[in-house]
Amino acid sequence: MASGQWEVVGGKPKKGKSKGSGSKNSKEKPKENAVFEASFAGPIKESPTLFSAFAEKEKKETSKLKVNGNEAAKNTEKNAQKKKKGEKKPAASKVSLEDVFSTITEEDVKNHLATLEVLCPDSPLLWLKDLTSYLNVKLDIAVEDLTFSSRPLGYPSMLLNKKVYKQIMGILNKCTPQMLQLFYDFCLQNMVQDILKGLHTMGYRIMLQSIANEMPSVALGNLSKCVELCTSHQNRQNICLSVLWAAGQAGNNNIEAGFRVWIDLMFPLIGAKNCTSYAVDYLEKLISGVDVTKCAKSLLGVRDLFPVLDFIYSKELVKSVQKRLIAVYPTLKTLSYGPDPENVLRNYFPSYLRRLEPQCPQPLKEEILGSLVYCLEKDTRCYSIWRQLYTKHFVQSKLLISHLNDQWDKMPAKFPKRCLRDTLSVFQVTNEELLTSSKKNLQDIEECILINKELLSKLNAGAFSWPRFILLFILIVSSVLTVDILNHGSFADSCTGKFMKDSGLLVICVQAGEKLKYFYEKVQKLSEKYIPVLATWFHNTLLPALDLALKKLCMGLVLLWDSTQGLRLWCNKRLPSFLVLAEENFLVYGNAFLDLVTKASIILSKIGLNILAFILNTIDSFATWMESSPQIMQALGTIQSFSMQLAENLRQNAIYLFQILKNYIPLFTT
Repeated sequence: MASGQWEVVGGKPKKGKSKGSGSKNSKEKPKENAVFEASFAGPIKESPTLFSAFAEKEKKETSKLKVNGNEAAKNTEKNAQKKKKGEKKPAASKVSLEDVFSTITEEDVKNHLATLEVLCPDSPLLWLKDLTSYLNVKLDIAVEDLTFSSRPLGYPSMLLNKKVYKQIMGILNKCTPQMLQLFYDFCLQNMVQDILKGLHTMGYRIMLQSIANEMPSVALGNLSKCVELCTSHQNRQNICLSVLWAAGQAGNNNIEAGFRVWIDLMFPLIGAKNCTSYAVDYLEKLISGVDVTKCAKSLLGVRDLFPVLDFIYSKELVKSVQKRLIAVYPTLKTLSYGPDPENVLRNYFPSYLRRLEPQCPQPLKEEILGSLVYCLEKDTRCYSIWRQLYTKHFVQSKLLISHLNDQWDKMPAKFPKRCLRDTLSVFQVTNEELLTSSKKNLQDIEECILINKELLSKLNAGAFSWPRFILLFILIVSSVLTVDILNHGSFADSCTGKFMKDSGLLVICVQAGEKLKYFYEKVQKLSEKYIPVLATWFHNTLLPALDLALKKLCMGLVLLWDSTQGLRLWCNKRLPSFLVLAEENFLVYGNAFLDLVTKASIILSKIGLNILAFILNTIDSFATWMESSPQIMQALGTIQSFSMQLAENLRQNAIYLFQILKNYIPLFTT
C-alpha cells in the first residue's frame, strides 16, 4: 500500500518492478540478498556479532579502566607484587662501574672499528660518533656522583682496558683540530640532550674526558659553549655539574689549562647556586696539586686576579664559601706573581692602590695593604708609579703611608729604605703645594704631612748596627787600657795589670804569649827554608807541565766541540719537545718518584745505622785489644810523656816571650 501499486504474492518478480522496488526499499533488500547468497557460499559461517559484542564490551571496560587508572593500577601492581614475592628470589646486588667496563673488550672494539672503516673509509669523525654510541650502549649504567669527587684523577676512563684506550686515542690522533672541536661539541650537546631525556651518558663522558686529558687545547676551545650550556640550564644541577666536570678534566695533566678552565668557565658561574660548590672544590684540588716554587711562569694574569679579589670580599658571598676562597687566595696571588715578582709587581701596584678605599671592609683593607707593602719591598719601580698616582689617589696614599708608619718596626730588614725616603720627600713637597693651592681636604693634607714627617724621622734615625757597636767597644777598651798604663808608668803598676795578676789572667796571657812566640819562630824558620825550594820547583817543574796540560785541554775541547756538532744540532731539535713532554708528565709520575725516593732513603738510613754500629763495635774491640797488649800500652805512655814535655816547653817559651814584652812596654810608655 505504501508504494501505491498492486503486488503479487508468491509469484516471480518482474524486472521493472524489481528495479523500482530496489530503489525504494534499499534498506531491506541487502538482508534478503545476504541470506540468499549465503546458500550458495559453501559452509555456513559463524555470526560476526557474537564475538564483536564481547570485544566491544572489553573495549568499554578498558576505557573505564583508563579513566579510573590510578586506583586500578595501584591495585594491579599490589597484586602483581604479592604474586612475585612468592615466585621470585631476592634482587641481585647492584652492578658496579668496574663490572660494566670489564664487558668492553679489545676484540669487540677492534671488530667494531674494522666494520666502520669498511662502511665509512677515511671518516674518523663518523667513527668517533659511532664508537661513542657503541660505548653508550655498552656502558648503560646510572651514576650517582656526577663529578666522581671521591675518585682519583682520570676516573672513570682509567677503568677502560689500556688497549681499548689506545685504540680510542689512535682514532683521535687521526682527526684534524677542526674535527676534534666538532666532535667535542657533538659530545657536549648530546650529553645534555640525553640527560634531559633521562638517558645514560657514560659514553659521552669517556670521550670528553679522554680528549681533555690528552688534548686540553680542544677543551679550552669549547669553553664558551660550556658557558652557554650552563647558563641556559643553570636550574638543572645534573647538567651544570656534568658540563663543568667535562671541561675541568683538562686540568688533570696540565695545571695551566686547569686554571684557564677555572677562570674562563667556573669563576663566571660561581655565583650560580648549582655551580658554586663544584667550582670551589675544583680550585682547591688544583691548588693542592701545585708546587708554587716550581712554577716556571705566571698562571694567572693581572686581569684574572683582581676580579677574584673583588668577588672574595664581596658582601653577597656566602660566608662558608668566602672562608674557603680566602684560604686559597694567597696561593692564587703567588701563582699570579710568577717566579720573578721583582719584574711584574709594578703592574699590580696601581690596581691595589685604587682599591684601597677608606670605606672598604677591614679584611679587604688589610689584604690590600699587605699586598702594597710587598710590592714596594720587591719591586722598586713601584715607587715611581706611586709618585705619578699620588695626587690622583691621595686618600689611598695617605692610608698606605699611615700603615707603613704604624708597622715600621715589623718591616723586613731588606725593605728599600732609600727609595721610600726619596719618595716621602717628594710627597712632602707635593703636600705643601696642595696645602697652599687647594681649599678642600685641608685636614687630610695636614694629617698626611704629619705622618710623612714622623715616618721620615724614623727612616733617618737608622737601625742598630752590631758591627759598629763591636768596633766601638774595642776602641773604648783599648783607649782605657792605654790611659791606665800611661798614668801608672808601666803595665805592672797599672790597675789593669794588678787586676790580671790577682785573678791569674796574667799568667795565662804570659804562657799564651810564649807559645805564640815559639810557634811563630818555628813557622818562620820553616818558611825561610822550604818556600824558596818550593817556588823553584814549581817554576821549573810544575809550571811547564801545567802549561802543556792547559794547551792539550784546549785542543781537546776544540776537537770535542767540532766532533759533536751533529749531536748538538739533533739535541736542539729534539730536546725542546722532550722537555715539554717531561714537564707534562712530571706531575703524573712525580709523586710516585718521591715515594720511591722516600722508601729508598729509609732503607739506606737503616743500612747506614747498621754499618755505623758495626764500625763502633769494631773500634771497641780494637780498643780492648790495645789495652790487653803491653807493648802498645808502653808506646802510648811514651807518646803521652812526649806531649807533656812539649806542652811544658811551650809554656816556658810563652813566659819568656811575655817577659820580653814586659821589658819593652816601659820604653814604649816613655
